[in-house]
Amino acid sequence: MAAAFEGIGFQTRLTRPAKDGGFDIELYLGAKIYLVEVKHWSAPSQVGIGMVTHFAEVVAMRASDRGLFLSSSGFRNSLLSQRMEIAPAQVALGDGRKIIGLCQRYLESVQGVWQPATDLSELLFLDTF
Repeated sequence: MAAAFEGIGFQTRLTRPAKDGGFDIELYLGAKIYLVEVKHWSAPSQVGIGMVTHFAEVVAMRASDRGLFLSSSGFRNSLLSQRMEIAPAQVALGDGRKIIGLCQRYLESVQGVWQPATDLSELLFLDTF
């Protein structure tokens, strides 16, 4: 995912694989800093409210502009029904479709057939919930 973010125009910094501080990738876009957490789990495992709440706390503690939590296997229904309680302005959620969309933008940019028509920060949070 870090390579995809770099390919579409972000500067990135990966955290260590273990004890990463609650996020996987730091994205830099001008003066803005975004944190990204990625969970690539097999079905039926899905991310629950505890993990997203912890990530929202990390985003706030690090004074980042916003966070993006990506999960290839999706999110539990209970999390989605309680979404308004978990700092929706601070953390966006993206499922497998969002991951695929970001990878498609990366491939298109490498092939020279895509140039961002919108601000990259808008693209980052497009099609999230």
